Amino acid sequence: MVVLAALLTACTGQPAAEPTPTRTASPSPSRTAEPTPTPTAASAPERPAAMDDPGSAGADATANYFIDLFEYVVNGDVTAWQALSHPECVFCKSVSDEVGHMAAERHRQEGPNISVTSTDVTEITPGSFYGVDLRVTQGPHRELNASGAVVTESNETTKLLIHLVIVREAGSWIVREAEVKPDAG
Repeated sequence: MVVLAALLTACTGQPAAEPTPTRTASPSPSRTAEPTPTPTAASAPERPAAMDDPGSAGADATANYFIDLFEYVVNGDVTAWQALSHPECVFCKSVSDEVGHMAAERHRQEGPNISVTSTDVTEITPGSFYGVDLRVTQGPHRELNASGAVVTESNETTKLLIHLVIVREAGSWIVREAEVKPDAG
């Protein structure tokens, strides 16, 4: 089952040079997503125009879009996810691999509805390298087999802290690294 809590893993690669942060952006306004229906092929999230911004607003929009995409890709269409993922992002690849495994088994997932409750962007290298911390709430979810029988399910709501490294390469933002852990705060 592809859920963020089940993928509590981190990418092992690091960006080429990890400079010292020069400025920490103040937390962006909380974004609370309305619960949405289970994604289908017709309900891919729209890419935010703010992702064109070469600064912290673009990194922020990219991080939130990445989370929005998660709910969509778990049901088979990883095209946008892979386009947004750096080739060395272990977490990103593990999601793509698990989605491929579920597709091969003809399984699908209902949920999890994920709500971003806060976003904090840290500028490391202006215009090219940002750390983004997202606090999220992940709702109940279940995995169904080809005949619609429940394979696994969780009725719990989980609070998670997701740390993303967002980099700008060739004029586009991509997720270089992701780490998901329980949010104790």
